[in-house]
Amino acid sequence: MILLIFVVLSLIKIIHSTTYRCDPTISCGCSARTTNVTSRIVGGAAAADYTWGW
Repeated sequence: MILLIFVVLSLIKIIHSTTYRCDPTISCGCSARTTNVTSRIVGGAAAADYTWGW
């Protein structure tokens, strides 16, 4: 039963994550690691379109 719960929770995490890959042709460069976005920002400020807001 515990194994079943673990598998279901693992699948939920996989389904709700987004992986962003770097485009090496862009002049800003690439990070050494990919970025996984698995959570939401609540009450944050809006960012301009097509930008990371930090």
